[in-house]
Amino acid sequence: MLASETCSISNVMTSQPQTIHPDEPFVRALRMMYEGKFRHLPVVEFDRPLGVVSVRDALDEDLYELRIDLEQRETMGE
Repeated sequence: MLASETCSISNVMTSQPQTIHPDEPFVRALRMMYEGKFRHLPVVEFDRPLGVVSVRDALDEDLYELRIDLEQRETMGE
């Protein structure tokens, strides 16, 4: 028997996940995932799911921008 046959989705899914609008920049999604310590972020518009952004979708340029942004935030916080 497969685990999916005996496991409810509520056992593995966050009940109130953070979401992002499709017009938001990708680097914002990366920042949200980094700060929230999760790897997937639902994309939602008008209360309808459109897809999911994953950290695996990140490109080198976006990761570089995120790193610079996080470093600037840490410097400002000191």
